[in-house]
Amino acid sequence: MFVNCAAVNCETLDDPVNGQVVLTGVSVGSTADYNCNPGYQLVGVTQRMCEMNREWSGEAPTCERTYVPCLPTCLPSTHRYLLPIRTYSSCMLSTVYASSTSHVC
Repeated sequence: MFVNCAAVNCETLDDPVNGQVVLTGVSVGSTADYNCNPGYQLVGVTQRMCEMNREWSGEAPTCERTYVPCLPTCLPSTHRYLLPIRTYSSCMLSTVYASSTSHVC
């Protein structure tokens, strides 16, 4: 008696818009890890697995833009505002090393 064994593989996955998917393979048990570009946040699962039915577990996540208001311009020098730890915005990308204390410009 002959038994014909064929590999069970899932389809390759496309990168989400503004992100990446890293595959360990496409065979059963392989994983797909998702991450997003700076300024984007992953919405959904971070990892999927290739299952026996040749499908990836769960739904593909998306990368959504993280909007944070721009840091204000300080004029005159009496204005105060709180400095965020990390700011992503459409007008600037900056990392500010500060606690949630006020800053005088």
